[in-house]
Amino acid sequence: MYNTVIYLNNSQLIQNYRKTIIWQIERKKQNMLGNITYNESLKFSESYNLTIMETEYNKFRIRQFLPSLLIL
Repeated sequence: MYNTVIYLNNSQLIQNYRKTIIWQIERKKQNMLGNITYNESLKFSESYNLTIMETEYNKFRIRQFLPSLLIL
């Protein structure tokens, strides 16, 4: 399984976190042999079941295990 860790720079994106992430993952899929970190503001897809944790930098860490990521 692949572990993707994303840091959100804008806490208001929490309301929209289930809308779009697939384009970011597909663009980076050649790097999916390990952990991926984005320091970008992202939105997320409803097709993912995401867990959100606040960090000390007022960002959010989102962890997603993606067993079929390489076939996107």
